[in-house]
Amino acid sequence: MYQRRNKSRVLILIAAALLLTQGVYGLVACWRENNWWPAPYCLAAIIAGLGIASRRWWSKPLVVALVLLLLIPGIWIAWRATTSGVFHNRYAFEIFLMVLPGLAYLGLAAFCAYVAIKHVPGRSR
Repeated sequence: MYQRRNKSRVLILIAAALLLTQGVYGLVACWRENNWWPAPYCLAAIIAGLGIASRRWWSKPLVVALVLLLLIPGIWIAWRATTSGVFHNRYAFEIFLMVLPGLAYLGLAAFCAYVAIKHVPGRSR
């Protein structure tokens, strides 16, 4: 029992660190490029990271919403790249290297959603 609780705590801290890093990195990028359009997403990532770290019930739907907001445009971009011929006449290894960063990013987002769903308690009455 103690080992499971310790594992849960570590997973929560990793997911919180990932969300906080994404949010802070995004805000720094917004400031450097003077483009504040993505700033609400970055602030929501910071709030979600703090919520997961403190195991608040409201962080679970916030993380899932952020992951969906990331996943839907990612699928659209992959679809547009495929239909526009970006991968045409390329070797499989080249295609793998082109999509690997996006897949890794989506994998980390899915990890955060898994941790939020599995290890953050629901709303108690």
